[in-house]
Amino acid sequence: MESAYTGFIQQLSADSSSDKVSVLLESDPTGVDTDRVRIVLRDLLDRVAAADLPEGVRRTLIDVGRSARSSGFWRDHRAPGLALFVSEAVHLTLDLPRAPAPYAGVGSAFRVLDVYAAAQEPAYAVLALSAGAARFFTMSDGSATLVDIPDMPVNLDEVARFADFEPSLQRHATARGGALTSHGQEGGSRQLDHLRDRYLRLIDAAINGVPGLRSLPVVLAGVEPLTAAFQAISALPNLAEQTITGNHDRTSAWQLASMATAIARPEHPLMSRDRTAHSDPHRRTTTDANDVFKAAQDGRVETVFLKHDQRRSDHLLDAIAIEVTRHGGRVWILDEAPDDVQAVLRY
Repeated sequence: MESAYTGFIQQLSADSSSDKVSVLLESDPTGVDTDRVRIVLRDLLDRVAAADLPEGVRRTLIDVGRSARSSGFWRDHRAPGLALFVSEAVHLTLDLPRAPAPYAGVGSAFRVLDVYAAAQEPAYAVLALSAGAARFFTMSDGSATLVDIPDMPVNLDEVARFADFEPSLQRHATARGGALTSHGQEGGSRQLDHLRDRYLRLIDAAINGVPGLRSLPVVLAGVEPLTAAFQAISALPNLAEQTITGNHDRTSAWQLASMATAIARPEHPLMSRDRTAHSDPHRRTTTDANDVFKAAQDGRVETVFLKHDQRRSDHLLDAIAIEVTRHGGRVWILDEAPDDVQAVLRY
């Protein structure tokens, strides 16, 4: 996991202080809502300041509160999220690419999953295509995020409403299993092909209009006629030839990630996990969080997958992440997963 956050993660995981303060909040990347965000940060700092803290930690929090009153502080931290970590040994203020749920607390472990998630840069993408829906996901080493792309049509109906086709064609064009069919004559079929191509070209243009997305390897998910048509017209430079076949209107991001990794990243750790869990009966895995924590303390966790649920209030998953990192293991953060934690053990 090499990124701008890697050094911060190592610093947080190495801290042995007993009282660790974590403050997370949505920031103000636009600069138009700074007063509200400043008030939120002040309230969060007041909440942790009421705890019984070492004097040095308390002074640091006071200094942060004073700095946050200035406009210069917020000009330096224009990102969707902000994280503050303070102990007797650590003082870090980090920008986060995604807004976290507001949080302020003191514990034996820093609340670090948002930082781990930030370290996982998008590695590839999945475009799930059907007449009923077009969804674009970025997939990183352990996370899957639905991306709202400007000007990308959400489905074929949205394009059909603005198309200059005969009303009967629009009424009788249907989606069956993600495919397009028409109940008209040959002319209607040609018009439907034209409508489909316009739909796909609009999707392709929207994705290509976002530089950070068009450079990613993209795996298509959908029925073969639709994915083949998209491959024929697309200008995406890294579009995979192999596709995930079938109708995926209701397929979750987690399921798409599991299916796409073999195509986009053959050695992706999620695939390693699947092979370990299902193909090697001698390799131990566990989903019990307490067992994983004990194993992590002993250095027995090779890889751990943690479900990132911002609503949770306990520090156990944060402590697991830190212990696994401290002992040289790998940590992957998942937005969707069947279990809160799954670990692959060394022995």
